[in-house]
Amino acid sequence: MTYLRLIWKQGIQIGLIGGVVALLIALTGMVVTFNQRDIISGVVSVGVLLVLMVMAFAGYLAARRTDQPRWLVVLNSTLAGLTTSVLLVLLIVVGSLINLRLILINASPMLYDLLTFKQGVWLAACRSW
Repeated sequence: MTYLRLIWKQGIQIGLIGGVVALLIALTGMVVTFNQRDIISGVVSVGVLLVLMVMAFAGYLAARRTDQPRWLVVLNSTLAGLTTSVLLVLLIVVGSLINLRLILINASPMLYDLLTFKQGVWLAACRSW
């Protein structure tokens, strides 16, 4: 039981660190700036890929820190990736309710469109849960 609790705690910690890194990447303007370069034309840009790579790296770190069995590795890495995405969803939802651009200059509607893949704030928030 304590081993399972350690897995949960570790996955959430790594996910929170990944979420803070993803927020910093988004709020420093890297996502919007690198949006001009497409990886897959019209689908994924370099800016969005940066955020996706942070989520994947958080999952990788969580998987590396987990021993056996395999289902705990998958659970821990999934939990880390979901925790990372929860912080981004909170940014999107709070940014749609409150004008964060007064304090955070790069929290623009274009950033929210990129993070939600232009699906709207509430639809994207529901899909990420």
